Amino acid sequence: MNKSITHLSLVVAIIATLMTSSCVTQDEGKIPSEDKQTKDLKIPLNFDWNMSEEIVCEVNAETDATISLYLDKECKEDLLTETNVTPGTNRIEINAPKGTKAIYTKYTDNKNQQHQQESTVESSKSTVNVPNDAVIAVPETNYYNTLIYPANWGSVMFEDLFPALGDYDFNDYVMNYQIYLDYGTTKEYARSMRMSLYVNAIGGSLDYEPYVRIIGSDASNFNFETTYHPNGLFIRNNTKKGVSVDKVAATNELVLHFKNMHGNPYANAASFYNTVNGNVTKIDELTQVTVYLNFKEEIPITELKDKNIDIFLANGNRSKEIHLRGIMPVFNQYDFTQKGISKDVPYASENNLVWAIKIPRTIRHIVEKADFSKAYTQFANWATSGGYENPNWYIRTNNPLNYDANLLIRWGR
Repeated sequence: MNKSITHLSLVVAIIATLMTSSCVTQDEGKIPSEDKQTKDLKIPLNFDWNMSEEIVCEVNAETDATISLYLDKECKEDLLTETNVTPGTNRIEINAPKGTKAIYTKYTDNKNQQHQQESTVESSKSTVNVPNDAVIAVPETNYYNTLIYPANWGSVMFEDLFPALGDYDFNDYVMNYQIYLDYGTTKEYARSMRMSLYVNAIGGSLDYEPYVRIIGSDASNFNFETTYHPNGLFIRNNTKKGVSVDKVAATNELVLHFKNMHGNPYANAASFYNTVNGNVTKIDELTQVTVYLNFKEEIPITELKDKNIDIFLANGNRSKEIHLRGIMPVFNQYDFTQKGISKDVPYASENNLVWAIKIPRTIRHIVEKADFSKAYTQFANWATSGGYENPNWYIRTNNPLNYDANLLIRWGR
C-alpha cells in the first residue's frame, strides 16, 4: 500500500476522533447520567412538586347503603372512606396520588354477599353506581363515617440546610402522617379529626422539631378531645419520655408543636437516627403520636384537605423554618433576597430545587449521604419532566427495577 495513502488515512482518523471528542465535551454541558446528582437536575421553574390530587366521587345510589372506597383493587389496604349513602347522587371528595386511574367500591347486597366494582378516574372525577340490592351493613373497619388521607399513610422528607442546598438524601428529617376526618351533618363537613405522626429518621444535626399547621384555620375552633384520651393524645411506643403536643399561641391558625418525638434505644450512641443500616430500630418500635381534635363548629372538608396540612420544621427558638415549596413561614418573615433562592416562590431555589417533599405513600427513606435520584431511579425523570413522567416513581417495582435496594434503609428485625 502507498505510504502517503496510509499516512493520509491515519490523519483523517485522528481528526475524526478529535471532532467527535469535541462534540461530546460541548454537548450543551450535559452531565453523564451516572454522575448526575439531584442538585444538578434541571427542574421546570413552574413545577409545584405536588404528588396528590383531589378527586370528586359522585356516588349514584338506588337505595340506602353502606359503601367503602379504596385505592387498591382488592379493597383491603388503602381505605379512603367507609360510610352510608342515600338514594340519589352523593358527592364524596377524596385525596389520592396524582395519576390515580381508578377507585374501587365495596358493598354488601341483601343476600349478605360482598361485591367490588371499579370506577375509572377522568379529569379528577369518578362515578360510582350503587345498585338497589345494596344494603346498610355493619361497619367492617374502625373508621366508619370517616374520610382518610393519605390512604396508605404519607411521607414527608426534609433537607435541613435551608437556604443552602443540602446533599439531597432527603433524610435530615423523615416523618409519616395520616389524617382522619369524621363526617359532620353532611359529607361536605367534618366535626372532628385525628392526626397521626411519627418520626422515621433524623439524619441532620440541627435542632429542628416537627410542627403541623392547618392553613387558613381558626385556632379557637379546635379543642383537644380529652374524654377518652388524656391530653387529647394517644402515644404508642413512648421510648423517649416527655412526648407531648402543644397548641402554639403565637398565631391565629391552628399550629401544633410535636415535642420529643424520637428515641432510639438501639442507636449505640450513633449521631444519626435510623439513617445507617445496621444501626436502626424496628419499624414497629417507632413512636407514633395521634392527636384527637374536636371542632366547636363543623368545618368544610374543603378547608381540611391535604394541601392545607402544612407539616414543617422549626428550630428551638423558632427563628428558622423549613416548609414545602410555596408555603409561607409561620413565625418569621420570608426573605426573598437570600442568595440562591427563588425571588417569587418561598422554599424553592433559583433552579426550583426544594427542601421538603410530601409523598402520598409510606416509602423507605435512604441511607446517609446517598443521593435520592440514585436510590429511586425514576425520581429524576419525574422531577425534570415537571411531574408528567413516572408519577409513581416512589412505588418500588422489579420490572422495571426502579430503585437501588443498597441505598434504602433496612428496618431492624
